[in-house]
Amino acid sequence: MKRWVVGLGALALMFAVAVQTDASHHGGPGYPTSGCGVQCYTAYQHVQRTVCEYVPVTVMQDCTEVVCTPVTRKEERTETYYKQVMENVPQTRTVYQCVQEKQKYKVCELRPVTEVVEQTYQVCVPTTRVEKQKYQVCVPTTRVEKQKYQVCVPTTRVEKQKYQVCVPVTRIEKQNYQVCVPVTRNVENTCYSTIYDCVPVTKIACVTSYKTVCVPAPDPCGSACGYSGGCGMTYQTVPVTQQVQYTVNQTVARQVAHKYVVPVTEYQMQTRQQDVTICENKLVEREQDVTICENKLVEREQDVTICENKIETRKEKINVTRYQEAIVEKECLVNVLRPVEEKYTVQVCRLVPETRKFTVDVTEYQSRTVVTKKPVTTYQLRTRVITECVPYTVCVPVAPSCGPAACPTPSCY
Repeated sequence: MKRWVVGLGALALMFAVAVQTDASHHGGPGYPTSGCGVQCYTAYQHVQRTVCEYVPVTVMQDCTEVVCTPVTRKEERTETYYKQVMENVPQTRTVYQCVQEKQKYKVCELRPVTEVVEQTYQVCVPTTRVEKQKYQVCVPTTRVEKQKYQVCVPTTRVEKQKYQVCVPVTRIEKQNYQVCVPVTRNVENTCYSTIYDCVPVTKIACVTSYKTVCVPAPDPCGSACGYSGGCGMTYQTVPVTQQVQYTVNQTVARQVAHKYVVPVTEYQMQTRQQDVTICENKLVEREQDVTICENKLVEREQDVTICENKIETRKEKINVTRYQEAIVEKECLVNVLRPVEEKYTVQVCRLVPETRKFTVDVTEYQSRTVVTKKPVTTYQLRTRVITECVPYTVCVPVAPSCGPAACPTPSCY
């Protein structure tokens, strides 16, 4: 019994190794095989299936709308307004007027005084005499002397200095940016237009016409002829009024609804990428020769003309006049402000109420109900059968080359 179990296990192991070796040599299922094995290929077949979808259905339905029609009527109104009336009002005010008055005041003045008396007195009489006086005047005199001064003499030297230079360095990176993309969709709108219809209206008018009527003529001779029937017949035009019907076309307005499709464009933001070249400045240190100019103080001499003032004594003749002080009383005109009352008239504006009547056009709207048909779209769920092409795999056994015992049984995937 144990020998039978061991033999069956060895046979199953050999069969598994043979199948794995054949699959590794020929690529496994799905690829054509040669020798002892199975050839698989893909085929297609048509399969029908039922699909559910929503189908739009448009139905005309009656819609009730309320239309407002304007009606204008005349209305008389009364308003009160205020009218400006100018009135003269007398008023009194105090005004200061400038008046000239004579006033006395004392003045101190210098004048010569002469008196005739019997006694001896001393009077200051202005006399003019010429005398010599001494005064000092600055007369410029010049002399030349040597002075020292300092002058800045420029001297140059060359030294090396370091400086930094911005060198541009470019790099490319991706950046996101947003773009407004227009999207157009059709929107159905409804507009109302006013249509005026001409409706014939029958009216009645009174028409006056003149008709010639035969009437007896008056008696020109009175009762002397003795004939009471008059002297004959005469014609007279008599107005005759009668009613006549006539037709007038009257305009009647009505509202009509129109539907139109308007393309509406909306903008949607979309994010896109682009390559952007970014320039950056990099600091690079360099050296250069710089000429430096320095000022050096050097002492020099020059001739300078110096102006000095020298005091000298001179003589000249001047007129000297002496005056005596005297107090004198004088009269002069002085401007003085005096209060004076005066009357004047002021115009005052006063508001007087007044009433007036005027006619106003009052517009009222009368509403009426109108039934119109409009298309209403609904979606209904419907089913339909579609045909699809479905792939499937078929495995076919290949003619054996190593014996019938080594070929496996065909299988489908």
